[in-house]
Amino acid sequence: ALWWGLASIGVGLVMRLPAAPIWLASVLTSFEILKSRWPFDGFPWGQFAYPLSETFLANYLPFVASLGLTWVGLVICSSIAWVLRPPNLATQAARWPWLVTAGGLLVLPLLLGAITDSSRAVSQTRGSIEVAMIQGNVPEPGLDFNSRRQQVLKNHLDLSGRLAKQIGEGLSVKPDLIIWPENSSDIDPLASQSVNAAISEVVDELDAPTLVGAVIQDPSDPNKVLNAGILWRPQQGDSEVYIKQHPVLFGEFVPFRPLLTRLIGRFERVPRDFGKGDTPGVFDIGGVPVGDVICFEIADDAVVRNTVRAGAQVLIVQTNNATDSLLGQTEQQLQISKVRAQEFDRYVLVAATSGISAVVDNTGEVLTQTEELTPAIIEANVPTHEYQTFSTRYGHSITVLLFFLGVLGVVLGVFNALGRPIRG
Repeated sequence: ALWWGLASIGVGLVMRLPAAPIWLASVLTSFEILKSRWPFDGFPWGQFAYPLSETFLANYLPFVASLGLTWVGLVICSSIAWVLRPPNLATQAARWPWLVTAGGLLVLPLLLGAITDSSRAVSQTRGSIEVAMIQGNVPEPGLDFNSRRQQVLKNHLDLSGRLAKQIGEGLSVKPDLIIWPENSSDIDPLASQSVNAAISEVVDELDAPTLVGAVIQDPSDPNKVLNAGILWRPQQGDSEVYIKQHPVLFGEFVPFRPLLTRLIGRFERVPRDFGKGDTPGVFDIGGVPVGDVICFEIADDAVVRNTVRAGAQVLIVQTNNATDSLLGQTEQQLQISKVRAQEFDRYVLVAATSGISAVVDNTGEVLTQTEELTPAIIEANVPTHEYQTFSTRYGHSITVLLFFLGVLGVVLGVFNALGRPIRG
Protein backbone atom coordinates (compact mmCIF):
# COMPACT_ATOMS: atom_id res chain seq x y z
CA ALA A 1 0.00 0.00 0.00
CA LEU A 2 2.91 2.34 0.75
CA TRP A 3 4.25 1.81 -2.77
CA TRP A 4 0.97 2.97 -4.31
CA GLY A 5 0.85 5.97 -2.00
CA LEU A 6 4.28 6.99 -3.26
CA ALA A 7 3.22 6.23 -6.83
CA SER A 8 0.33 8.70 -6.51
CA ILE A 9 2.87 11.43 -5.68
CA GLY A 10 4.84 10.46 -8.78
CA VAL A 11 1.69 10.61 -10.90
CA GLY A 12 0.95 14.09 -9.57
CA LEU A 13 4.42 15.25 -10.58
CA VAL A 14 4.15 14.06 -14.20
CA MET A 15 0.57 15.08 -14.98
CA ARG A 16 1.63 18.50 -16.29
CA LEU A 17 4.50 17.22 -18.42
CA PRO A 18 4.26 17.03 -22.21
CA ALA A 19 3.19 13.51 -23.22
CA ALA A 20 1.70 13.07 -19.75
CA PRO A 21 -0.04 9.72 -20.52
CA ILE A 22 3.32 8.13 -21.36
CA TRP A 23 4.93 9.42 -18.18
CA LEU A 24 1.94 8.42 -16.08
CA ALA A 25 2.11 4.83 -17.38
CA SER A 26 5.87 4.77 -16.89
CA VAL A 27 5.69 5.97 -13.28
CA LEU A 28 3.02 3.44 -12.34
CA THR A 29 4.95 0.64 -14.05
CA SER A 30 8.19 1.57 -12.30
CA PHE A 31 6.44 1.41 -8.93
CA GLU A 32 4.99 -1.98 -9.85
CA ILE A 33 8.53 -3.13 -10.65
CA LEU A 34 9.74 -1.85 -7.28
CA LYS A 35 6.89 -3.56 -5.45
CA SER A 36 7.70 -6.81 -7.22
CA ARG A 37 11.35 -6.79 -6.17
CA TRP A 38 11.85 -4.82 -2.94
CA PRO A 39 11.93 -5.08 0.00
CA PHE A 40 12.62 -8.71 0.97
CA ASP A 41 12.57 -9.80 -2.72
CA GLY A 42 9.24 -8.09 -3.28
CA PHE A 43 5.64 -9.16 -3.79
CA PRO A 44 4.86 -9.55 -7.53
CA TRP A 45 1.33 -10.86 -6.99
CA GLY A 46 -1.42 -8.79 -8.61
CA GLN A 47 0.30 -7.18 -11.59
CA PHE A 48 -1.91 -5.12 -13.92
CA ALA A 49 -0.91 -7.43 -16.78
CA TYR A 50 -2.52 -10.54 -15.31
CA PRO A 51 -6.17 -9.79 -16.17
CA LEU A 52 -5.13 -8.30 -19.52
CA SER A 53 -3.98 -11.77 -20.56
CA GLU A 54 -7.66 -12.66 -20.96
CA THR A 55 -7.94 -10.11 -23.78
CA PHE A 56 -6.40 -9.81 -27.24
CA LEU A 57 -3.73 -7.60 -25.62
CA ALA A 58 -2.12 -10.88 -24.51
CA ASN A 59 -0.52 -10.93 -27.98
CA TYR A 60 1.98 -8.43 -26.55
CA LEU A 61 3.26 -10.91 -23.96
CA PRO A 62 5.83 -12.81 -26.10
CA PHE A 63 7.32 -9.46 -27.17
CA VAL A 64 7.27 -7.12 -24.15
CA ALA A 65 6.98 -9.51 -21.16
CA SER A 66 4.36 -9.16 -18.44
CA LEU A 67 5.66 -5.85 -17.07
CA GLY A 68 5.78 -4.50 -20.62
CA LEU A 69 2.12 -5.45 -21.01
CA THR A 70 1.43 -3.56 -17.78
CA TRP A 71 2.99 -0.46 -19.37
CA VAL A 72 1.08 -0.88 -22.66
CA GLY A 73 -2.21 -1.31 -20.82
CA LEU A 74 -1.58 1.78 -18.72
CA VAL A 75 -0.65 3.85 -21.78
CA ILE A 76 -3.92 2.83 -23.46
CA CYS A 77 -5.99 3.64 -20.36
CA SER A 78 -4.27 6.96 -19.65
CA SER A 79 -4.45 8.01 -23.33
CA ILE A 80 -8.19 7.36 -23.43
CA ALA A 81 -8.62 9.22 -20.13
CA TRP A 82 -6.58 12.13 -21.55
CA VAL A 83 -8.84 12.30 -24.59
CA LEU A 84 -11.98 12.28 -22.41
CA ARG A 85 -10.74 14.66 -19.70
CA PRO A 86 -13.14 17.51 -18.77
CA PRO A 87 -12.49 20.82 -20.55
CA ASN A 88 -11.77 22.64 -17.30
CA LEU A 89 -8.89 20.26 -16.64
CA ALA A 90 -7.60 20.34 -20.21
CA THR A 91 -4.44 21.98 -21.37
CA GLN A 92 -4.13 23.50 -24.80
CA ALA A 93 -2.43 20.34 -26.10
CA ALA A 94 -4.32 18.55 -28.85
CA ARG A 95 -6.23 15.43 -27.92
CA TRP A 96 -6.02 13.63 -31.25
CA PRO A 97 -2.43 12.33 -30.78
CA TRP A 98 -3.59 10.34 -27.76
CA LEU A 99 -6.58 9.00 -29.61
CA VAL A 100 -4.16 7.78 -32.29
CA THR A 101 -1.84 6.33 -29.62
CA ALA A 102 -4.60 4.38 -27.93
CA GLY A 103 -5.99 3.21 -31.26
CA GLY A 104 -2.58 2.11 -32.51
CA LEU A 105 -1.82 0.14 -29.37
CA LEU A 106 -5.21 -1.54 -29.64
CA VAL A 107 -4.70 -2.47 -33.32
CA LEU A 108 -1.06 -3.60 -33.06
CA PRO A 109 -1.90 -6.86 -31.19
CA LEU A 110 -3.70 -8.11 -34.30
CA LEU A 111 -0.40 -8.01 -36.21
CA LEU A 112 1.55 -9.38 -33.25
CA GLY A 113 -0.92 -12.26 -33.01
CA ALA A 114 -0.11 -13.32 -36.56
CA ILE A 115 3.63 -13.14 -35.83
CA THR A 116 3.15 -15.13 -32.63
CA ASP A 117 1.15 -17.84 -34.40
CA SER A 118 3.92 -18.13 -36.99
CA SER A 119 6.64 -18.44 -34.33
CA ARG A 120 4.62 -21.02 -32.41
CA ALA A 121 4.28 -23.09 -35.56
CA VAL A 122 8.07 -23.49 -35.75
CA SER A 123 8.52 -23.64 -31.97
CA GLN A 124 7.10 -27.09 -31.40
CA THR A 125 9.63 -29.87 -31.59
CA ARG A 126 8.86 -33.27 -32.98
CA GLY A 127 8.69 -34.72 -29.50
CA SER A 128 6.40 -34.63 -26.50
CA ILE A 129 6.45 -35.86 -22.94
CA GLU A 130 3.85 -38.04 -21.23
CA VAL A 131 3.09 -36.80 -17.72
CA ALA A 132 0.85 -37.71 -14.80
CA MET A 133 0.09 -35.29 -11.97
CA ILE A 134 -1.03 -36.55 -8.56
CA GLN A 135 -3.37 -34.35 -6.50
CA GLY A 136 -3.56 -36.27 -3.23
CA ASN A 137 -5.49 -33.65 -1.24
CA VAL A 138 -5.04 -32.77 2.45
CA PRO A 139 -6.86 -33.89 5.63
CA GLU A 140 -8.29 -30.42 6.14
CA PRO A 141 -7.82 -27.03 4.46
CA GLY A 142 -6.37 -24.00 6.17
CA LEU A 143 -3.19 -23.33 8.10
CA ASP A 144 -3.35 -26.78 9.71
CA PHE A 145 -3.40 -28.67 6.41
CA ASN A 146 -0.53 -30.94 7.49
CA SER A 147 -1.46 -31.32 11.15
CA ARG A 148 -2.05 -35.08 10.80
CA ARG A 149 1.44 -36.45 10.44
CA GLN A 150 2.09 -38.50 7.28
CA GLN A 151 -1.50 -38.14 6.02
CA VAL A 152 -0.62 -35.91 3.07
CA LEU A 153 2.20 -38.29 2.13
CA LYS A 154 -0.11 -41.28 2.45
CA ASN A 155 -2.67 -39.64 0.17
CA HIS A 156 -0.06 -39.22 -2.57
CA LEU A 157 1.39 -42.69 -2.09
CA ASP A 158 -2.08 -44.25 -2.31
CA LEU A 159 -3.07 -42.30 -5.43
CA SER A 160 0.28 -43.12 -7.07
CA GLY A 161 -0.32 -46.79 -6.26
CA ARG A 162 -3.71 -46.53 -7.97
CA LEU A 163 -2.01 -45.07 -11.05
CA ALA A 164 0.48 -47.95 -11.06
CA LYS A 165 -2.43 -50.40 -11.01
CA GLN A 166 -4.13 -48.58 -13.88
CA ILE A 167 -0.92 -48.72 -15.91
CA GLY A 168 -0.57 -52.43 -15.20
CA GLU A 169 -4.15 -53.03 -16.37
CA GLY A 170 -3.61 -51.01 -19.53
CA LEU A 171 -6.04 -48.29 -18.44
CA SER A 172 -3.36 -45.60 -18.31
CA VAL A 173 -0.32 -44.82 -20.43
CA LYS A 174 3.00 -45.21 -18.66
CA PRO A 175 4.24 -41.64 -18.07
CA ASP A 176 7.71 -40.28 -18.71
CA LEU A 177 7.34 -38.15 -15.59
CA ILE A 178 5.08 -38.20 -12.53
CA ILE A 179 4.58 -34.93 -10.67
CA TRP A 180 3.68 -34.64 -7.01
CA PRO A 181 2.90 -31.11 -5.76
CA GLU A 182 4.58 -28.88 -3.22
CA ASN A 183 4.51 -30.32 0.33
CA SER A 184 3.24 -33.66 -0.98
CA SER A 185 5.48 -35.29 1.61
CA ASP A 186 4.70 -33.75 5.00
CA ILE A 187 7.82 -35.35 6.49
CA ASP A 188 11.37 -34.67 5.30
CA PRO A 189 12.06 -37.66 3.00
CA LEU A 190 15.80 -37.06 3.09
CA ALA A 191 15.87 -37.29 6.89
CA SER A 192 13.34 -40.11 7.43
CA GLN A 193 14.55 -43.51 6.26
CA SER A 194 11.04 -45.01 6.34
CA VAL A 195 9.52 -42.18 4.27
CA ASN A 196 12.40 -42.36 1.81
CA ALA A 197 11.84 -46.10 1.43
CA ALA A 198 8.07 -45.68 0.94
CA ILE A 199 8.53 -43.15 -1.86
CA SER A 200 11.27 -45.24 -3.48
CA GLU A 201 9.00 -48.28 -3.44
CA VAL A 202 6.14 -46.58 -5.28
CA VAL A 203 8.53 -44.90 -7.75
CA ASP A 204 10.11 -48.28 -8.53
CA GLU A 205 6.62 -49.74 -9.00
CA LEU A 206 5.68 -46.95 -11.40
CA ASP A 207 9.08 -47.24 -13.09
CA ALA A 208 9.06 -43.53 -13.92
CA PRO A 209 10.89 -40.49 -12.56
CA THR A 210 8.77 -38.74 -9.94
CA LEU A 211 9.09 -35.14 -8.82
CA VAL A 212 8.24 -34.91 -5.10
CA GLY A 213 7.60 -31.68 -3.20
CA ALA A 214 8.87 -31.56 0.38
CA VAL A 215 10.26 -29.33 3.11
CA ILE A 216 13.77 -30.47 3.98
CA GLN A 217 16.41 -29.42 6.48
CA ASP A 218 18.87 -26.78 5.27
CA PRO A 219 22.25 -28.56 5.50
CA SER A 220 24.08 -25.25 5.83
CA ASP A 221 21.92 -23.79 8.62
CA PRO A 222 20.25 -25.90 11.36
CA ASN A 223 17.81 -23.04 12.02
CA LYS A 224 16.41 -23.04 8.49
CA VAL A 225 14.48 -25.36 6.21
CA LEU A 226 14.21 -25.50 2.41
CA ASN A 227 11.23 -25.83 0.08
CA ALA A 228 12.36 -28.44 -2.41
CA GLY A 229 11.37 -30.33 -5.52
CA ILE A 230 13.14 -33.70 -5.32
CA LEU A 231 13.44 -35.85 -8.42
CA TRP A 232 13.16 -39.56 -7.58
CA ARG A 233 14.42 -41.92 -10.25
CA PRO A 234 13.54 -45.65 -10.34
CA GLN A 235 16.20 -47.80 -8.67
CA GLN A 236 18.21 -44.66 -7.85
CA GLY A 237 16.09 -42.85 -5.27
CA ASP A 238 16.38 -39.12 -4.59
CA SER A 239 18.87 -38.11 -7.23
CA GLU A 240 18.40 -34.37 -7.86
CA VAL A 241 17.00 -31.47 -5.84
CA TYR A 242 15.69 -28.03 -6.78
CA ILE A 243 15.48 -25.44 -3.98
CA LYS A 244 12.87 -22.69 -4.15
CA GLN A 245 14.59 -19.40 -4.94
CA HIS A 246 11.85 -16.96 -3.86
CA PRO A 247 10.28 -17.84 -0.49
CA VAL A 248 7.06 -16.06 0.45
CA LEU A 249 7.38 -13.01 2.69
CA PHE A 250 5.65 -13.68 6.05
CA GLY A 251 4.55 -17.11 4.80
CA GLU A 252 7.96 -18.80 4.61
CA PHE A 253 10.16 -16.27 6.37
CA VAL A 254 9.57 -13.46 8.84
CA PRO A 255 11.83 -10.39 8.73
CA PHE A 256 12.61 -8.76 12.06
CA ARG A 257 11.46 -12.02 13.65
CA PRO A 258 12.31 -11.25 17.33
CA LEU A 259 10.22 -8.07 17.24
CA LEU A 260 7.34 -9.13 14.99
CA THR A 261 6.68 -12.49 16.67
CA ARG A 262 6.21 -10.66 19.97
CA LEU A 263 3.73 -8.27 18.38
CA ILE A 264 1.87 -10.71 16.09
CA GLY A 265 1.24 -14.15 17.56
CA ARG A 266 0.25 -15.74 14.23
CA PHE A 267 3.86 -15.56 13.07
CA GLU A 268 4.59 -18.39 15.51
CA ARG A 269 2.99 -20.62 12.84
CA VAL A 270 6.19 -20.01 10.85
CA PRO A 271 8.61 -21.35 13.46
CA ARG A 272 11.65 -21.42 11.18
CA ASP A 273 12.63 -19.34 8.20
CA PHE A 274 13.10 -20.91 4.79
CA GLY A 275 16.42 -20.58 3.06
CA LYS A 276 16.53 -20.06 -0.70
CA GLY A 277 18.26 -21.59 -3.68
CA ASP A 278 20.20 -19.75 -6.35
CA THR A 279 19.95 -21.92 -9.48
CA PRO A 280 17.05 -22.70 -11.86
CA GLY A 281 15.32 -26.04 -11.46
CA VAL A 282 15.81 -27.89 -14.74
CA PHE A 283 15.68 -31.71 -14.85
CA ASP A 284 16.52 -33.97 -17.77
CA ILE A 285 13.62 -36.35 -18.39
CA GLY A 286 14.53 -38.73 -21.19
CA GLY A 287 16.38 -36.00 -23.06
CA VAL A 288 13.70 -33.36 -22.46
CA PRO A 289 14.70 -30.47 -20.15
CA VAL A 290 11.80 -29.80 -17.80
CA GLY A 291 11.69 -26.67 -15.63
CA ASP A 292 10.37 -26.59 -12.06
CA VAL A 293 9.17 -23.51 -10.17
CA ILE A 294 7.54 -23.78 -6.76
CA CYS A 295 4.22 -22.10 -5.98
CA PHE A 296 4.72 -18.32 -5.43
CA GLU A 297 7.67 -18.33 -7.85
CA ILE A 298 5.31 -18.41 -10.83
CA ALA A 299 4.58 -14.74 -10.02
CA ASP A 300 8.30 -13.88 -10.19
CA ASP A 301 8.92 -13.27 -13.87
CA ALA A 302 12.70 -13.35 -13.39
CA VAL A 303 12.66 -16.83 -11.82
CA VAL A 304 10.49 -18.26 -14.60
CA ARG A 305 12.47 -16.49 -17.32
CA ASN A 306 15.78 -17.83 -16.01
CA THR A 307 14.31 -21.33 -15.92
CA VAL A 308 13.30 -21.11 -19.59
CA ARG A 309 16.65 -19.56 -20.52
CA ALA A 310 18.32 -22.51 -18.80
CA GLY A 311 16.68 -24.76 -21.41
CA ALA A 312 13.29 -25.77 -19.99
CA GLN A 313 10.94 -26.90 -22.76
CA VAL A 314 8.02 -27.52 -20.37
CA LEU A 315 7.26 -25.65 -17.14
CA ILE A 316 6.01 -27.27 -13.93
CA VAL A 317 4.46 -25.37 -11.03
CA GLN A 318 4.53 -27.42 -7.84
CA THR A 319 2.12 -25.70 -5.48
CA ASN A 320 0.24 -26.11 -2.23
CA ASN A 321 -2.78 -23.85 -1.90
CA ALA A 322 -4.38 -25.72 1.03
CA THR A 323 -3.89 -22.74 3.36
CA ASP A 324 -6.09 -20.63 1.05
CA SER A 325 -8.55 -23.24 -0.20
CA LEU A 326 -11.81 -21.91 -1.66
CA LEU A 327 -10.67 -18.30 -1.16
CA GLY A 328 -9.74 -17.49 -4.77
CA GLN A 329 -5.97 -17.64 -4.39
CA THR A 330 -5.60 -20.83 -6.42
CA GLU A 331 -7.60 -19.29 -9.30
CA GLN A 332 -5.32 -16.26 -9.19
CA GLN A 333 -2.27 -18.48 -9.38
CA LEU A 334 -3.73 -20.35 -12.34
CA GLN A 335 -4.27 -16.99 -14.06
CA ILE A 336 -0.59 -16.11 -13.54
CA SER A 337 0.38 -19.51 -14.96
CA LYS A 338 -1.59 -18.67 -18.10
CA VAL A 339 0.39 -15.42 -18.42
CA ARG A 340 3.71 -17.29 -18.18
CA ALA A 341 2.58 -19.82 -20.79
CA GLN A 342 1.92 -17.02 -23.28
CA GLU A 343 4.95 -14.96 -22.30
CA PHE A 344 7.47 -17.79 -22.68
CA ASP A 345 5.68 -20.04 -25.22
CA ARG A 346 5.67 -23.07 -22.96
CA TYR A 347 3.09 -25.55 -21.71
CA VAL A 348 2.63 -25.04 -17.96
CA LEU A 349 1.71 -27.98 -15.72
CA VAL A 350 0.24 -26.91 -12.39
CA ALA A 351 0.43 -29.68 -9.77
CA ALA A 352 -1.45 -28.67 -6.61
CA THR A 353 -1.72 -30.56 -3.33
CA SER A 354 -5.42 -29.79 -2.90
CA GLY A 355 -6.25 -28.14 -6.25
CA ILE A 356 -6.47 -26.53 -8.70
CA SER A 357 -4.14 -28.73 -10.77
CA ALA A 358 -4.19 -27.93 -14.48
CA VAL A 359 -2.60 -28.27 -17.90
CA VAL A 360 -2.17 -24.90 -19.65
CA ASP A 361 -1.05 -24.86 -23.28
CA ASN A 362 1.39 -22.33 -24.74
CA THR A 363 -1.45 -20.04 -25.86
CA GLY A 364 -2.72 -19.71 -22.29
CA GLU A 365 -5.70 -22.02 -22.73
CA VAL A 366 -6.51 -24.34 -19.83
CA LEU A 367 -6.89 -27.79 -21.39
CA THR A 368 -7.90 -29.60 -18.21
CA GLN A 369 -8.18 -28.79 -14.52
CA THR A 370 -9.26 -30.40 -11.26
CA GLU A 371 -11.63 -29.32 -8.53
CA GLU A 372 -10.35 -28.08 -5.19
CA LEU A 373 -10.16 -30.44 -2.20
CA THR A 374 -10.67 -33.47 -4.44
CA PRO A 375 -8.13 -36.28 -5.00
CA ALA A 376 -7.37 -36.52 -8.71
CA ILE A 377 -4.94 -37.78 -11.34
CA ILE A 378 -4.27 -35.75 -14.48
CA GLU A 379 -2.68 -37.56 -17.41
CA ALA A 380 -1.51 -35.59 -20.44
CA ASN A 381 0.72 -35.77 -23.47
CA VAL A 382 2.57 -32.45 -23.50
CA PRO A 383 4.31 -31.05 -26.61
CA THR A 384 7.76 -29.64 -25.94
CA HIS A 385 8.87 -26.23 -27.20
CA GLU A 386 12.39 -24.89 -27.54
CA TYR A 387 11.97 -21.50 -29.28
CA GLN A 388 12.81 -18.60 -26.97
CA THR A 389 10.51 -15.60 -27.32
CA PHE A 390 11.71 -11.99 -27.37
CA SER A 391 10.42 -11.72 -23.79
CA THR A 392 12.54 -14.71 -22.77
CA ARG A 393 15.69 -13.24 -24.27
CA TYR A 394 15.22 -9.56 -23.48
CA GLY A 395 12.57 -9.37 -20.75
CA HIS A 396 15.07 -8.24 -18.13
CA SER A 397 16.29 -5.39 -20.34
CA ILE A 398 12.70 -4.31 -21.01
CA THR A 399 12.04 -4.22 -17.26
CA VAL A 400 15.15 -2.11 -16.58
CA LEU A 401 14.23 0.30 -19.40
CA LEU A 402 10.69 0.77 -18.12
CA PHE A 403 11.91 1.33 -14.57
CA PHE A 404 14.32 4.08 -15.56
CA LEU A 405 11.72 5.64 -17.84
CA GLY A 406 9.52 6.04 -14.78
CA VAL A 407 12.42 7.46 -12.76
CA LEU A 408 13.14 9.95 -15.54
CA GLY A 409 9.50 11.03 -15.50
CA VAL A 410 9.63 11.75 -11.77
CA VAL A 411 12.87 13.72 -12.16
CA LEU A 412 11.37 15.83 -14.96
CA GLY A 413 8.23 16.29 -12.87
CA VAL A 414 10.29 17.60 -9.94
CA PHE A 415 12.04 20.13 -12.21
CA ASN A 416 8.65 21.19 -13.49
CA ALA A 417 7.30 21.62 -9.96
CA LEU A 418 10.32 23.69 -8.96
CA GLY A 419 9.47 26.25 -11.59
CA ARG A 420 11.70 25.00 -14.36
CA PRO A 421 9.01 23.80 -16.76
CA ILE A 422 9.79 21.12 -19.30
CA ARG A 423 8.52 22.16 -22.68
CA GLY A 424 7.93 20.09 -25.78
